[in-house]
This record gives sequence, C-alpha cells and structure tokens, in this order.
Amino acid sequence: MLVAAGQFAVTPDWRANAQTCVALMAQAAEQGASLLVLPEALLARDDSDPDLSVKSAQEIDGGFLGRLREESRNNGLTTVLTIHVPSGEGRAANTLVAIRRGEVIAQYQKLHLYDAFNIQESRRVDAGLQIPALIDVDGVRVGLMTCYDLRFPELALSLALSGAEILVLPPRG
Repeated sequence: MLVAAGQFAVTPDWRANAQTCVALMAQAAEQGASLLVLPEALLARDDSDPDLSVKSAQEIDGGFLGRLREESRNNGLTTVLTIHVPSGEGRAANTLVAIRRGEVIAQYQKLHLYDAFNIQESRRVDAGLQIPALIDVDGVRVGLMTCYDLRFPELALSLALSGAEILVLPPRG
C-alpha cells in the first residue's frame, strides 16, 4: 500500500483549502497512492484567531467535504482528514473523516481535548465518546486517531487489539 502525505499550510479560506485538497487528491491518485492523509482542521485556520476553526465549522454534508467527496468519486483513493463539525451553539467537534469513492466510510470525533498552558480547547470544542472503527485500505486494517488522542496510549492499544496493522493521524498543517 502506497501512502501519500498531503501537507500544506491551511489558510483562513475554506474554498482555497478545498481546492488545495482536491489537487493533492488528484496528484496522490495519479501517483498510485491508496491512502492520502491530509492535515488536521482543514476548513480554516489563522494563528491570529484561534477560534476560526470552530467559527468556520461545517456539517459533514457541507460545501467543503462535498467538494472533496466529488473528487473522490474519480478514483479509489482513501482520503483521511479532520474538519470541525458544528455540535451546538458556538461549539464544534474536531471530526476525523475518511472518504472513498464519494462516500464517508468512517468518522470519529476527537476524544481527548487539549486543556493545558494557555490553550483551553474545551471552551469551544466538544469531545467525542466513541473509539473509531478500523477501515480497510487495500487489505490493510487501518486504525484512525487524531491530534491529542495520540498522547493516550490506550486508544492505540485498543485499535491494535482490534486488528489495526497501521495507525493514521492527520498532522497539524
């Protein structure tokens, strides 16, 4: 299985970020990748506005993911990414999504929120409650994790005991 990393600096403009993702998806598919891992919090990010990811949250069937799902219909590539999805008034969930052939094949909400030093993620973000399911990519069982969940080895252990052969984590872009 060939894995591609689609790393780029996420901008405040979700449309520009979607276009960059689409280009990376096409490039990864053209080069024979089976799995593309895109950055975390892809909708919008700006260091001068730490709440922009939450303020820019979109539903799973929103314009951003709709554009990526449209591109994924063109190939068998599995693409893993995270976006913020509205979870309440002024709140969102950091949600990992895996798409393939135009469909969302897996999703899970980040389980562990980062509340340390000068960052209080729980102020605007809601934690998930479910351990992510494994996905199959070219016969390889893939475990999904994101962000701060990496710091809790019980999740990786649970995924491994469930049969994960590799773990995939979208990086901070």
